[in-house]
Amino acid sequence: MTTQSQPHLLIFIAAQNELKTFCNHSLCHHSLPKENQHRAWSYYGYQPQVSLIHCGIGSFNALACAETMIPTLRASRCLSIGFSGSHRKDLNIGQIILATSTVAFDYHTKTAQNTLEARMQEVQKDGQTHQLVGFESDQHLVKALHKQLSPTVHLTQGVIGSSNQFNRNFEFIQQIRTVFGTDCEDMESAAIAYCAFRHHVPFAALRVISNNELQESTQQGQGFDPIAFQSLNLLGKTFAQLNVCTI
Repeated sequence: MTTQSQPHLLIFIAAQNELKTFCNHSLCHHSLPKENQHRAWSYYGYQPQVSLIHCGIGSFNALACAETMIPTLRASRCLSIGFSGSHRKDLNIGQIILATSTVAFDYHTKTAQNTLEARMQEVQKDGQTHQLVGFESDQHLVKALHKQLSPTVHLTQGVIGSSNQFNRNFEFIQQIRTVFGTDCEDMESAAIAYCAFRHHVPFAALRVISNNELQESTQQGQGFDPIAFQSLNLLGKTFAQLNVCTI
Protein backbone atom coordinates (compact mmCIF):
# COMPACT_ATOMS: atom_id res chain seq x y z
CA MET A 1 0.00 0.00 0.00
CA THR A 2 1.42 3.36 -1.03
CA THR A 3 1.61 5.90 1.77
CA GLN A 4 1.82 9.63 1.44
CA SER A 5 5.46 9.63 2.58
CA GLN A 6 6.49 7.36 -0.29
CA PRO A 7 7.17 9.23 -3.56
CA HIS A 8 5.04 7.51 -6.18
CA LEU A 9 5.59 8.16 -9.88
CA LEU A 10 2.64 7.51 -12.20
CA ILE A 11 3.32 6.94 -15.90
CA PHE A 12 0.18 7.33 -18.02
CA ILE A 13 0.18 5.48 -21.36
CA ALA A 14 -2.84 5.55 -23.67
CA ALA A 15 -2.67 2.64 -26.12
CA GLN A 16 -1.97 -1.04 -25.53
CA ASN A 17 0.71 -1.14 -28.25
CA GLU A 18 2.46 1.83 -26.62
CA LEU A 19 2.38 0.08 -23.24
CA LYS A 20 3.80 -3.17 -24.63
CA THR A 21 6.49 -1.31 -26.58
CA PHE A 22 7.57 0.85 -23.64
CA CYS A 23 7.65 -2.11 -21.26
CA ASN A 24 8.06 -5.49 -22.94
CA HIS A 25 8.59 -7.53 -19.78
CA SER A 26 5.83 -8.98 -17.61
CA LEU A 27 4.08 -6.57 -15.27
CA CYS A 28 2.32 -7.04 -11.98
CA HIS A 29 -1.34 -6.24 -12.57
CA HIS A 30 -3.20 -4.51 -9.73
CA SER A 31 -6.93 -4.23 -9.20
CA LEU A 32 -8.58 -0.87 -9.66
CA PRO A 33 -10.45 0.69 -6.76
CA LYS A 34 -13.81 -1.06 -6.41
CA GLU A 35 -15.83 1.94 -7.56
CA ASN A 36 -13.84 2.07 -10.82
CA GLN A 37 -13.58 -1.61 -11.71
CA HIS A 38 -16.06 -1.10 -14.54
CA ARG A 39 -13.56 1.22 -16.24
CA ALA A 40 -11.37 0.12 -19.15
CA TRP A 41 -8.22 1.19 -17.31
CA SER A 42 -5.32 -0.99 -16.21
CA TYR A 43 -2.89 -0.38 -13.39
CA TYR A 44 0.51 -2.11 -13.22
CA GLY A 45 3.43 -2.19 -10.85
CA TYR A 46 6.51 -1.24 -12.87
CA GLN A 47 9.22 -0.55 -10.32
CA PRO A 48 9.08 0.09 -6.58
CA GLN A 49 7.16 3.35 -6.22
CA VAL A 50 6.40 3.47 -9.96
CA SER A 51 3.10 2.49 -11.58
CA LEU A 52 2.11 2.30 -15.24
CA ILE A 53 -1.45 3.44 -15.88
CA HIS A 54 -3.09 2.28 -19.11
CA CYS A 55 -5.63 5.11 -19.37
CA GLY A 56 -7.10 4.51 -22.82
CA ILE A 57 -6.98 6.67 -25.91
CA GLY A 58 -8.31 10.22 -26.01
CA SER A 59 -8.59 13.21 -23.72
CA PHE A 60 -11.79 12.17 -21.98
CA ASN A 61 -10.43 8.73 -21.06
CA ALA A 62 -7.21 10.33 -19.83
CA LEU A 63 -9.08 12.99 -17.87
CA ALA A 64 -11.32 10.52 -16.05
CA CYS A 65 -8.46 8.12 -15.35
CA ALA A 66 -5.97 10.72 -14.10
CA GLU A 67 -8.57 12.48 -11.96
CA THR A 68 -9.19 9.18 -10.18
CA MET A 69 -5.75 7.59 -10.05
CA ILE A 70 -3.64 10.62 -9.03
CA PRO A 71 -5.32 11.02 -5.63
CA THR A 72 -6.04 7.30 -5.18
CA LEU A 73 -2.38 6.32 -5.58
CA ARG A 74 -1.17 9.53 -3.90
CA ALA A 75 1.04 10.41 -6.84
CA SER A 76 4.10 12.52 -6.23
CA ARG A 77 4.91 12.98 -9.95
CA CYS A 78 3.12 12.22 -13.20
CA LEU A 79 4.36 11.52 -16.71
CA SER A 80 2.54 11.13 -20.01
CA ILE A 81 4.45 8.83 -22.38
CA GLY A 82 3.61 7.56 -25.86
CA PHE A 83 3.45 8.55 -29.51
CA SER A 84 2.72 11.94 -31.05
CA GLY A 85 2.35 13.49 -34.46
CA SER A 86 4.84 16.16 -35.50
CA HIS A 87 3.88 19.76 -36.18
CA ARG A 88 7.32 20.60 -37.56
CA LYS A 89 8.86 19.43 -40.80
CA ASP A 90 12.30 19.10 -39.17
CA LEU A 91 11.15 16.65 -36.49
CA ASN A 92 11.79 13.16 -37.79
CA ILE A 93 10.02 9.95 -36.85
CA GLY A 94 11.59 8.49 -33.74
CA GLN A 95 12.67 11.79 -32.19
CA ILE A 96 11.55 12.26 -28.59
CA ILE A 97 9.90 15.45 -27.35
CA LEU A 98 10.30 16.44 -23.72
CA ALA A 99 7.44 18.84 -23.05
CA THR A 100 8.19 22.24 -21.59
CA SER A 101 4.41 22.81 -21.63
CA THR A 102 1.20 21.34 -22.97
CA VAL A 103 -1.77 23.14 -24.50
CA ALA A 104 -5.34 21.96 -24.92
CA PHE A 105 -6.78 23.40 -28.09
CA ASP A 106 -10.14 21.75 -28.64
CA TYR A 107 -11.75 20.30 -25.52
CA HIS A 108 -12.84 20.74 -21.86
CA THR A 109 -11.66 24.36 -21.74
CA LYS A 110 -14.61 25.37 -19.54
CA THR A 111 -13.59 22.78 -16.96
CA ALA A 112 -9.95 23.82 -17.08
CA GLN A 113 -10.84 27.47 -16.46
CA ASN A 114 -11.59 26.51 -12.86
CA THR A 115 -7.93 25.86 -12.02
CA LEU A 116 -5.74 28.78 -10.95
CA GLU A 117 -2.67 27.08 -12.39
CA ALA A 118 -4.00 27.14 -15.96
CA ARG A 119 -2.29 29.70 -18.15
CA MET A 120 -5.16 31.35 -20.02
CA GLN A 121 -5.09 33.64 -23.00
CA GLU A 122 -7.39 34.45 -25.88
CA VAL A 123 -6.31 33.53 -29.39
CA GLN A 124 -7.84 34.24 -32.78
CA LYS A 125 -8.58 31.32 -35.10
CA ASP A 126 -10.82 31.35 -38.16
CA GLY A 127 -12.04 34.81 -37.18
CA GLN A 128 -13.27 33.58 -33.79
CA THR A 129 -11.93 34.05 -30.27
CA HIS A 130 -10.80 30.84 -28.51
CA GLN A 131 -9.49 30.17 -25.04
CA LEU A 132 -6.07 28.58 -24.97
CA VAL A 133 -5.56 26.41 -21.90
CA GLY A 134 -1.89 25.77 -21.18
CA PHE A 135 0.03 23.99 -18.46
CA GLU A 136 3.72 24.45 -17.80
CA SER A 137 5.71 21.29 -17.13
CA ASP A 138 7.41 21.13 -13.76
CA GLN A 139 10.89 22.52 -14.40
CA HIS A 140 12.62 20.37 -11.77
CA LEU A 141 11.06 17.26 -13.30
CA VAL A 142 12.03 18.35 -16.83
CA LYS A 143 15.64 18.97 -15.76
CA ALA A 144 15.84 15.64 -13.93
CA LEU A 145 14.46 13.72 -16.91
CA HIS A 146 16.86 15.46 -19.29
CA LYS A 147 19.83 14.71 -17.04
CA GLN A 148 18.91 11.05 -16.56
CA LEU A 149 17.80 10.22 -20.10
CA SER A 150 19.99 12.33 -22.39
CA PRO A 151 23.13 10.16 -22.12
CA THR A 152 21.18 7.38 -23.89
CA VAL A 153 18.35 9.02 -25.84
CA HIS A 154 18.28 12.34 -27.67
CA LEU A 155 15.60 14.67 -26.32
CA THR A 156 14.14 17.75 -27.99
CA GLN A 157 12.29 20.16 -25.73
CA GLY A 158 9.05 21.57 -27.09
CA VAL A 159 5.34 22.30 -26.69
CA ILE A 160 2.86 19.45 -26.91
CA GLY A 161 -0.67 20.18 -28.07
CA SER A 162 -3.55 17.89 -27.20
CA SER A 163 -6.66 17.32 -29.26
CA ASN A 164 -9.49 14.84 -28.91
CA GLN A 165 -9.11 13.81 -32.54
CA PHE A 166 -6.41 12.29 -34.73
CA ASN A 167 -5.15 15.12 -36.94
CA ARG A 168 -3.26 14.16 -40.08
CA ASN A 169 -4.31 16.98 -42.39
CA PHE A 170 -1.38 19.06 -43.63
CA GLU A 171 -3.18 22.40 -43.69
CA PHE A 172 -4.86 21.92 -40.32
CA ILE A 173 -1.58 20.93 -38.65
CA GLN A 174 0.10 24.07 -39.98
CA GLN A 175 -2.79 26.18 -38.72
CA ILE A 176 -2.58 24.64 -35.23
CA ARG A 177 1.16 25.29 -35.04
CA THR A 178 0.72 28.89 -36.17
CA VAL A 179 -2.01 29.60 -33.63
CA PHE A 180 -0.81 27.59 -30.65
CA GLY A 181 2.97 27.29 -31.15
CA THR A 182 2.93 23.51 -30.87
CA ASP A 183 5.79 21.20 -31.85
CA CYS A 184 3.75 17.99 -31.83
CA GLU A 185 0.36 16.72 -30.74
CA ASP A 186 -1.18 13.81 -28.89
CA MET A 187 -4.62 13.15 -27.43
CA GLU A 188 -3.94 12.82 -23.70
CA SER A 189 -1.13 14.93 -22.25
CA ALA A 190 -3.04 18.17 -21.58
CA ALA A 191 -5.84 16.29 -19.82
CA ILE A 192 -3.35 14.54 -17.54
CA ALA A 193 -1.50 17.82 -16.97
CA TYR A 194 -4.77 19.47 -15.97
CA CYS A 195 -5.46 16.78 -13.35
CA ALA A 196 -1.89 16.94 -12.06
CA PHE A 197 -2.14 20.71 -11.62
CA ARG A 198 -5.50 20.33 -9.89
CA HIS A 199 -3.89 18.04 -7.34
CA HIS A 200 -0.63 20.03 -7.11
CA VAL A 201 1.46 17.18 -8.53
CA PRO A 202 4.50 17.86 -10.78
CA PHE A 203 3.90 16.83 -14.41
CA ALA A 204 5.94 16.33 -17.58
CA ALA A 205 5.50 14.47 -20.86
CA LEU A 206 7.75 12.45 -23.17
CA ARG A 207 6.40 11.78 -26.64
CA VAL A 208 7.96 9.90 -29.54
CA ILE A 209 7.29 11.31 -33.02
CA SER A 210 5.36 8.57 -34.84
CA ASN A 211 4.23 10.43 -37.94
CA ASN A 212 4.97 13.67 -39.73
CA GLU A 213 2.47 14.75 -42.36
CA LEU A 214 4.78 17.63 -43.29
CA GLN A 215 7.26 15.12 -44.73
CA GLU A 216 6.50 13.24 -47.94
CA SER A 217 8.18 10.10 -46.60
CA THR A 218 5.71 9.64 -43.72
CA GLN A 219 3.50 6.56 -43.90
CA GLN A 220 -0.19 7.23 -44.33
CA GLY A 221 -2.94 5.45 -42.45
CA GLN A 222 -3.12 4.42 -38.80
CA GLY A 223 0.05 2.31 -38.84
CA PHE A 224 3.25 3.89 -37.56
CA ASP A 225 6.81 3.53 -38.81
CA PRO A 226 8.86 0.81 -37.04
CA ILE A 227 11.40 3.51 -36.14
CA ALA A 228 8.83 5.04 -33.79
CA PHE A 229 8.38 1.73 -31.97
CA GLN A 230 12.15 1.25 -31.73
CA SER A 231 12.54 4.69 -30.20
CA LEU A 232 9.74 4.15 -27.66
CA ASN A 233 11.23 0.78 -26.75
CA LEU A 234 14.67 2.36 -26.21
CA LEU A 235 13.05 5.01 -24.02
CA GLY A 236 11.40 2.26 -22.00
CA LYS A 237 14.63 0.28 -21.60
CA THR A 238 16.46 3.42 -20.52
CA PHE A 239 13.72 4.32 -18.09
CA ALA A 240 13.82 0.85 -16.53
CA GLN A 241 17.46 1.40 -15.54
CA LEU A 242 16.88 4.75 -13.87
CA ASN A 243 16.84 5.45 -10.18
CA VAL A 244 13.36 6.96 -10.12
CA CYS A 245 13.98 8.54 -6.72
CA THR A 246 16.23 11.06 -8.51
CA ILE A 247 13.49 12.10 -10.95
